[in-house]
Amino acid sequence: MTSNQERLKRAAAEKALELVQDGMLLGLGSGSTARYFTEGVGRLVASGMKLRCVPSSRATAELAAELGIPIVQELLGAIDLAVDGADEVDPNLNLIKGRGGALFREKIVAAASKRFVVVVDESKLVKHLGVDALPVEVSPFLWRTTAERLIALGSSLTVRGGEEAPFITDNGNLILDLTFDGGIDSPVGLATAIKVTPGVVEHGLFVEMTDTQRAGSKGPPLDFSGGTGGRVRSKAQHWKCCTAARLSWVQIPTRPPDSAANTRGHTSGWIPRSPLSPRHRTGQAGHPISGCW
Repeated sequence: MTSNQERLKRAAAEKALELVQDGMLLGLGSGSTARYFTEGVGRLVASGMKLRCVPSSRATAELAAELGIPIVQELLGAIDLAVDGADEVDPNLNLIKGRGGALFREKIVAAASKRFVVVVDESKLVKHLGVDALPVEVSPFLWRTTAERLIALGSSLTVRGGEEAPFITDNGNLILDLTFDGGIDSPVGLATAIKVTPGVVEHGLFVEMTDTQRAGSKGPPLDFSGGTGGRVRSKAQHWKCCTAARLSWVQIPTRPPDSAANTRGHTSGWIPRSPLSPRHRTGQAGHPISGCW
């Protein structure tokens, strides 16, 4: 991990902290970028802000406890804001998560949140999902039969940690890391096929949960526009554009707060962009997405 990547991760997490308001119930993600956010929440609590959290892993729960962040064990109602990282993000804003092994709880926390914010550095942006492994959490009971069913979907796989000393999730399950030659052609279709496979607890495909992101530098912007799913809204708001430490940002919520269809709140994402990176993205029709640049 380069120092520049760490700088971008920290900057992404710091930017997400600007969304935190007094009295919020927060969903805390897992992984290196989410750790920076959790540490920032700890500083806010130490300064007197009243916050509570729902951690998405035991490691995050331990960190939150060390930082003095009150932890909620049972949830009634929705989480106000969940912030987490991602392992891969495609141009339609589908995600692969879970290479840290916490995908099951991460997905539950994200689905229970009014607003789900993904924070990544630009190294996580890919043309197609499946550049690296797709984690799938499975029951250890007759796991080889589950593996055979997953291989039949066109994948090859390995047991995380190896069969002799496998990695065990917080839920007592195994992780099978699936790889697909040429990447994943249909994240939505594959997510459905894996989910209905007997023995599967959860998979690391987070599809149709984030619709629009845009990252840019002082040079040409990088645009991402969500292209699938029921959360795309024509009246999406464009807001929160700023430049700091030679990084440019924009967050575009997918649903206005007063939308009748806003059953879960809007989801969104932050990506810091290095001014040295030349890549560009465009919207669904191939045209640059308008914004506050």
